Amino acid sequence: MHLSAEEAVDFAADLAQRRATALADAGHLDEAIGVYDEEARGYRARLSGLVGVPTDPSTARRQGLHLGKVLMEIGSLHARMRRAQAALENTAEALSTVRRLGPADSPMAGYVLSRVLWGYAWVRVGLGVELPQALLAVEEAEEILRDLARTPPPALAQVIAGDLPVLQSFLAHLRSRAAAERSF
Repeated sequence: MHLSAEEAVDFAADLAQRRATALADAGHLDEAIGVYDEEARGYRARLSGLVGVPTDPSTARRQGLHLGKVLMEIGSLHARMRRAQAALENTAEALSTVRRLGPADSPMAGYVLSRVLWGYAWVRVGLGVELPQALLAVEEAEEILRDLARTPPPALAQVIAGDLPVLQSFLAHLRSRAAAERSF
């Protein structure tokens, strides 16, 4: 079997995700963070040219998307462990990483951006900080998913259909929470 460069990036990312998820599900959150940290170091090295292998722009973009996802996972795990500073820093870096890639030029890039925005907001809401920024992030994520749901790519259709109502429920919760805070 021969994989394209982008497929190889996705395959490696999927393996790391499965390993980290298994560790997290077993309650080994620090070990899961270690797996993600290793992935983030690898992406950073490849994207900075430290490994000496030139990366074509589409593969580099895909690696950047995966780096954003990995940083979001690290931040989410830190939030679960009530490590507020690390959670906030990693999720802010995740969003910055994905935004630096420019506009979402594919359904996958849009989906990743929406998930990173959602995670960014979830961490802030969970920690009780930066709620206005969290609301803006969820509104943007919901808009992206609604756009993707209009003509969903086959590979993402089922995931988008499952994610959209959950995200919309989260958005409704945040809006009611913001309205309640304004009334005090």
